[in-house]
Amino acid sequence: MAPSVNALRLTDEKKIEKWFLRNCKSTLKRACSLQEKADVLAWLKEQ
Repeated sequence: MAPSVNALRLTDEKKIEKWFLRNCKSTLKRACSLQEKADVLAWLKEQ
């Protein structure tokens, strides 16, 4: 997922939302909050 591996990875908003919807529901059993999404994206951009 890290943009350092693929610079285009976090550029498609639809794909990002799809990823969050699927993975938040499977791991947290609920939708992620905006703050949680921002935290994950910030962390990924640092990788």
